[in-house]
Amino acid sequence: MYVAAIDYDNLDNPLFLKMFAEAVKQFEVHKAIIVHGDSAYTERLIQTGMMREDAQIRSIQDLNHRLISFFADYGLACIGINGFQRGTIKRRADQSLKVNADFLNQLPDGTIAVVSNLIEGADGKSKDVIGLPELIEALNNTLKVSSNYVFSTESADQLIINAQKSATDYVFFNEISESEYSDKIPAEFKSYAIEFKLSKPLHNNKLNTFSEIAEIRMRK
Repeated sequence: MYVAAIDYDNLDNPLFLKMFAEAVKQFEVHKAIIVHGDSAYTERLIQTGMMREDAQIRSIQDLNHRLISFFADYGLACIGINGFQRGTIKRRADQSLKVNADFLNQLPDGTIAVVSNLIEGADGKSKDVIGLPELIEALNNTLKVSSNYVFSTESADQLIINAQKSATDYVFFNEISESEYSDKIPAEFKSYAIEFKLSKPLHNNKLNTFSEIAEIRMRK
């Protein structure tokens, strides 16, 4: 199982979504989880007169439905899940996150779970919006995840497969801002430390993975 994150900017990019869907369709994996939050759609809702908090919640839920419909056009078997539904992701009283591993693990092989970052609050009633890195960390702590993929926000990386660097090419998280990859990494993944593979939304035929740019690692 792999986890792929569609960040704020790429979620509002039709070209990225098209390339991403085409790549996912070629994968030979049993299960996968795609996580997402909101996009610039939130700002458009605010312009209609909605309060920001309400607009963000509405945006996330609408986008979850839209992604399922979009991926269906590419023949991808997806199930849309907002984090608060089915107890999928809950905030505990101590502020840690609880993942409903039983539910996610029992999804049929070949199913892609599209999970939003709108989770159940600690009071069991409210809805909380969490960062994508925090959501990915919780999934990694609970499920058997092979790789976390985060995608470049540079437009050229959505069209061109350049000569790949060595598979050992990497940068430590605390060195991101000084690295050559800084401008490619989505903003929300620069402030919360997790390991991930910075990638292009293109299929690597040789490795049956997304086309990787570099690995972001923690210091041991």
